[in-house]
Amino acid sequence: MKKHNRWMKNQRITSVHYTDRYLQNPVALALLGAILKPLKTKLTDDAELELDTLFKPKDRPGNRPFHDWMSDADFQDFADQWFTAAMGRAVELTVFDSPRDIPHHRKLTVTFEDSQMLKIRFDQGMGYWRIDFPYAWRNFDFTDDVTYQLVKLAQACQEGKVLNSEESWATDVLVEVMQS
Repeated sequence: MKKHNRWMKNQRITSVHYTDRYLQNPVALALLGAILKPLKTKLTDDAELELDTLFKPKDRPGNRPFHDWMSDADFQDFADQWFTAAMGRAVELTVFDSPRDIPHHRKLTVTFEDSQMLKIRFDQGMGYWRIDFPYAWRNFDFTDDVTYQLVKLAQACQEGKVLNSEESWATDVLVEVMQS
C-alpha cells in the first residue's frame, strides 16, 4: 500500500473517466463532484475528463434536490457547468438514452502519466448515499435559471451533510492498479 501511495503522490493524471447510469439529479451530481474535485490538482494541462450516464425523461417535475430532471437539455446544461466549475475545465459528458448502451456498474478510471490506471468500482455506488440539507435548502426549483440552480446547490452543499441512508450498509469499493 505504501508503494501505491508514493506512486500516486508522484504521478499526474492524464485522464479521468466515470460511468454511472444514475446521475440524473442534483444530489448525485454533487456527490460525484465532491469525489472528483480532489483530483483537480493532479491533472495535466491536457487531461481528458469524461462522464457517461443515462437519461430517462420524467413525466412530472420534481421539487427536491434528489428528484430527477425532466429535460435532458436542462440536465446537461447544469451538469456541464457543475463539473466545469468543480474541475476547472470542460468535461465531456456523454448521455445515453438506452440502458443497453451503458454498463450497469459504476466505475471510475484514472490514468496516470506513466500509463498505469487506477480502476475503482463502487459496489452499490452512491445509490444509497444522500445529503441531509438544512431545512432552508430542501427544495430545488428545476424551472429556475441554471445559474441560480448552480449557486443554490453549491450553497446547500456547504451546509449539507453526506449520510448513508442505510447505516448498516458499507460502501464496498474494488480498487485495481493496472498497466494500460
